[in-house]
Amino acid sequence: AFMNLKTQSIAGVNPGRASRGTLTRSPHAFITTPLSLTTNLFELTNCKIIVKYVKAPVSAGLRLIVDAKIAPMSYSKLARPASMLVVILLAALLVLVAVYQYNLLGELSDAVRQRMQANLRSATFRFAQEFDGELAHIYRTFQVESGEEGTSGEQIALQYASWANDTQLPELISNIYWVTHDEREGLALSKLNTSGELVVLDEWPEKLEHLRRDFYHSLRRSPAQHEMTVGPSALQPNVPAVIVQQALLRQSSSLDRYRAISWIVVVLNREMLLQEIFPALSNEYFSGDGGLEFNVAIVDAERPDHLIYKSSPNLSAGDFESHDAENGTFRFRYWDFPSQTWRNRVIWDVLEEEVEPRWMVLVKHRSGSLEAAVARVRNRNLVISFGALLLLAGSVLMIIVSTRRAQRLAHQQMEFVAGVSHELRTPLAVIRSAGENLADAVVEDPSRTRTYGEVINKEGRRLSDMVERVLLFSRIQSGHQSYKLEPVQVAELVDDALDASRSLIAENDVQVRLQVSNDLPLTMADAGAIRSAIQNLISNAIKYSPEGTEVEIDAREARGKSGPEIQVAVRDEGEGILAADLRHIFDPFYRGRGVRDAQVEGSGLGLSLVKQVIEAHGGRVSVDSSPGKGSKFTLCLPITQPPAEDAD
Repeated sequence: AFMNLKTQSIAGVNPGRASRGTLTRSPHAFITTPLSLTTNLFELTNCKIIVKYVKAPVSAGLRLIVDAKIAPMSYSKLARPASMLVVILLAALLVLVAVYQYNLLGELSDAVRQRMQANLRSATFRFAQEFDGELAHIYRTFQVESGEEGTSGEQIALQYASWANDTQLPELISNIYWVTHDEREGLALSKLNTSGELVVLDEWPEKLEHLRRDFYHSLRRSPAQHEMTVGPSALQPNVPAVIVQQALLRQSSSLDRYRAISWIVVVLNREMLLQEIFPALSNEYFSGDGGLEFNVAIVDAERPDHLIYKSSPNLSAGDFESHDAENGTFRFRYWDFPSQTWRNRVIWDVLEEEVEPRWMVLVKHRSGSLEAAVARVRNRNLVISFGALLLLAGSVLMIIVSTRRAQRLAHQQMEFVAGVSHELRTPLAVIRSAGENLADAVVEDPSRTRTYGEVINKEGRRLSDMVERVLLFSRIQSGHQSYKLEPVQVAELVDDALDASRSLIAENDVQVRLQVSNDLPLTMADAGAIRSAIQNLISNAIKYSPEGTEVEIDAREARGKSGPEIQVAVRDEGEGILAADLRHIFDPFYRGRGVRDAQVEGSGLGLSLVKQVIEAHGGRVSVDSSPGKGSKFTLCLPITQPPAEDAD
């Protein structure tokens, strides 16, 4: 159908009005093909045919001017359901993954909590066991085996040396005392000095005074009450001390047969326990990469409110009312004594009596509880997991948005190519038609020949402007556009742009009201680029204005946000711009829905070029429009003073 279009001049046809929405965008477009063929072609391409003008020369037959509105199939509408389906599927998949991760992290947290509780109980047990093992080591070392002839200072010194050689805590023992019993003199207390000799003390130390009373009362018991162990308990947590009974084993219930009974009192170094041993054990069993992870306390088993040791000075007994793990200590454990020592009846009785703990090791996580620590880790993992999911969702959304934007841009570019091709075809068709008519001597009247020349000149300028606009856009996008800054008078640029639009004003039958201040200052700018931007706004205002309406052009100096500026405003009384289109009108290739529906000529590059040119000069472009009330575009160009000329 396009190959059968031929443009010819028709006298008396109003240019512009007949061209609005025509297939060839020309006021002189005629179809010379048979009407039935043309109708069929347009029906196949989903076009609407409206007869505008009819002229029937005898030699040419019936000729029609056709107003054809092409309604191309919208592939975006077809692709939109598929895109939405993909988005819904991805969203559902992300929700499923989120639910799965939430449940999985819950299960993992439960497993981690159980593992941490088991590890904590094990660590607490080993803490207490290691300390109790050292107490058992002391007792075994100083215990007299069956059949020995008694205890002497030399023997005690040898036993101490043997213990110090085997232990890793040689400073754990502060003093060693020997308690003996004599029928005439009663209880006697001796102390092992540094030279290995036993020195008899006249008075008992204050911290052992309560032991003296226990020794005295135990020796005054009747034979019926006599047992294999005589004297105070082997473990004395209040001192703290370990009492080792020395006695030859004789099968008799008479106390007189036990004149050889004596006791070794091993006093532990309390300061070393609190400042070195317990802190070392705490760091060994309850520390992580960041230091001590748990608060540790040792309390009296009978008085839990009495703190013996605490890992931090700020802790109190109330902090351990609820704790994560506990284990008893300061007691004897069967496995710390070899089986051959069980033949000693004294040791056997001691093991039966001293299995109950005197102290309790309490452990509590520093965050408040082990549950709180696990919950904190779980929440952190949830935040990380859901953050990753959100990042993934954001990435998918960005991909979808980018894809839709690329599709929209590709569609706009296709429309741009089609529009530019059509816009180029229209002046070329007019020029070719006029040239053919002149070459075939169809027009012989000089006045009509002059009219043809004006048409060719006008369409040639239109063609040149279109090509320059496309080239300018290409240079700007590639970053190769440069501007020649020089002192310009914006008022002159407005006048030049208005003069270039005189023919368009006449064609569209609109009135122009110009208000330009006479005292506008000079500013540094590229005159051609600014003139082109102003002319683009004027052309748009004229093109979208109904017949008989007014276009107002206003140029004045104003105070902007960043300083003084020149504002050039162009206002029309057209249909206005839809709110949905308003935010996109400066995008390349974008054309509003109303413009596309009305088949108004254009490429969608003009406003984008205006915005880029003005912003390159440090200015800005604004628009104020609403449907049915027209539009107002304002160029804000900062006033830049020309550089002062150097004096000769």
